[in-house]
Amino acid sequence: MKLGRFTREETHDLLHAIFEEEITPEFLDGVYRQTEGNPFFVEEVCKALVEGGKLYFESGRWHRPSMDELEIPQSVRMAIQSRVTALPEATQEVLRLAAVLGREFEYETLAEASELSEEALIDALEHAQPAQLIEEVNGGSDLSFSFVHALIPSTVAEGVRTLRRRRLHRRAADAIRKIRPQNYETIAYHYEEAGEEALSFEYYVRAGERASRAYANPEAERHFLAAIDLVEDEPERARLLGELALVQSRQGKFELAIDKWLEGIDLYKAQGAQDLTARYYARATRAAWEAGNVRRGLALGREGLHGLDGAPDSQGLADLYHEAGRAYYFNGLPGDALPILTRSLEMAENTGALAVQVEALISLGTVGASSSLAPLPESIQSLERAAELARSHGLPDQESRALNNLSVTETHYLGDLSRTREHMQRAEELSRSTGSVGIALFYGGAACFYSLLQGDLTWASERLSALQEAQRELPTAITSGLNVQSSQGMLLRQAGRLEEALELLRQLHQAAREAGEYNTIYTTAVYFADVALEFGKHFEEALAMLDQLRHGHQFGGPVWPLAQVARLHAARSDLAQAKAILQEARDRAGEQSYGLSPVWLGFAEAQLALAEGEPEGASAAYQKCVEAAGKAGMRWHRARALSEWAETLISGANGRAAEKARELLEEARTEFGACGAPIYAERMEARLKELAGQISGSAPG
Repeated sequence: MKLGRFTREETHDLLHAIFEEEITPEFLDGVYRQTEGNPFFVEEVCKALVEGGKLYFESGRWHRPSMDELEIPQSVRMAIQSRVTALPEATQEVLRLAAVLGREFEYETLAEASELSEEALIDALEHAQPAQLIEEVNGGSDLSFSFVHALIPSTVAEGVRTLRRRRLHRRAADAIRKIRPQNYETIAYHYEEAGEEALSFEYYVRAGERASRAYANPEAERHFLAAIDLVEDEPERARLLGELALVQSRQGKFELAIDKWLEGIDLYKAQGAQDLTARYYARATRAAWEAGNVRRGLALGREGLHGLDGAPDSQGLADLYHEAGRAYYFNGLPGDALPILTRSLEMAENTGALAVQVEALISLGTVGASSSLAPLPESIQSLERAAELARSHGLPDQESRALNNLSVTETHYLGDLSRTREHMQRAEELSRSTGSVGIALFYGGAACFYSLLQGDLTWASERLSALQEAQRELPTAITSGLNVQSSQGMLLRQAGRLEEALELLRQLHQAAREAGEYNTIYTTAVYFADVALEFGKHFEEALAMLDQLRHGHQFGGPVWPLAQVARLHAARSDLAQAKAILQEARDRAGEQSYGLSPVWLGFAEAQLALAEGEPEGASAAYQKCVEAAGKAGMRWHRARALSEWAETLISGANGRAAEKARELLEEARTEFGACGAPIYAERMEARLKELAGQISGSAPG
């Protein structure tokens, strides 16, 4: 009697009938996965577990093994073998060939690989179907069959001796090569099993290169690893190590990638291939940054430049100059970075290295803007040119980086937040299209950062939930993970969850210091100071954090941290120091304040004026801050300035000043509510009620 496979639910019922007790989901899943619902296999697996003592009855219930201990018993394999050997020899031979092809196999491929006539082949298949060994799964033009259980082809193949099995694999490879010549992966596998290493190597390389071009990085990694195991030629091995490292780095496997590039460097050095040696040093330097180890990145860049001193100009050397210059910048040495990056651009233009030219333009624009080593319009022009070149020449990695750095510059130095989130979402999308999951995570965190600067806490909160889940699945992307978490700290601060924000920012700051990751050092320091000021404590710790920024690059410019230092000193009544630091911040902003500087300076000027007992000066500073934040599109910061301005008026006078304070509080309440900051909106509501009571109590009877 033919008995069909059970569903998962029917398998549960069978197990329940066997053991007469509730079946755990884990045990059901394990049995169903191994047996695919074949009732005979289910019973045999359970019987073998009992006979082996792994499944036993004690104290009135069954004690079941872990799922790792489940295996198909020998009785099942013997049953399959007996069913196969009962068939005609021609059918057995067809089943052996089909088993080599895989659980599912196409009739056309089987016919090409088989030595039987078409009539004999059809006859063999017709004998195998009633024996419940195979079944037709596609009756269309691409006729195909499948073994009814995954164990059948493995059992059949196990019964074939090595030399005969190799011959079957060779016939399978030749057939697929003729019928499906683009099926590189399968052809490579069968030639490898046939012992044809040269052909197998050729097709694994083809499969890896095609998968890499399509950004199918896990598949490419698998094929390149297989090819490297077979390669004998050292130049080709060095090339494939670079291909493998590239797809590993796209997946966030940075340490593995660096190891492969370093191995390739040794091979290329031995061959005297200076251009390729330089290219691998450049890639390893970038990967170290992505892994969150900026110091190692600089060490690798320096090592490469020193070892290739005197080498002729080349595209690879231009790449290395760029990555080394970039590493100097991220290690807080913009002055050292600039000449190296300038040399990189020059060499890239002379050697036709378009991608490096774009990268160098990006880095030059960024270093120039953030360190004031180049005029701001020139820096922005460099970034815009880079983005356009990358877009027009189909360079997604470079375009995404240009958009990221353009966002930084537009935000902090122009005060234009209108396009930043759009830029970062596009950068994230481009990186995901290339399978570069680590850097895509970085750009996603940056999009949240700009969203929070705009005061859109709701969008940032929803996006950060997904990004943190992705971060847990990619623990090797240290730099990207820190970027995501610093945006989470910023969100907690702006949401009014100050205790949580304080602790997270403290932890992140320490982690960023250990990694030498200055972007996160910067954001955690300025926001920790913000929380400390609202709490009215932790000033020394905040000042120590901000002091560390003097030793590294400042991706958001020097004005923001200097303004925070001035505020902290004013809050401690250290007025002379506060004035000196505030003046330094003004000097760094320049005669014409630009970007977000007026916002940060406004908060600092107000804090100092209050400390000096000058509420009118504080009100003027807050008004300036409200206007600047409104112009930049910073709704949360504008609401914050409104609320602090209102408090200044409340503490100074009543009457008209109190009425103005009420208007400011109402506007702040509306803004906080629209931002998605209900804690602050509720505080504004409560303060409005208090103020109404004060005004009512002071009115004449």
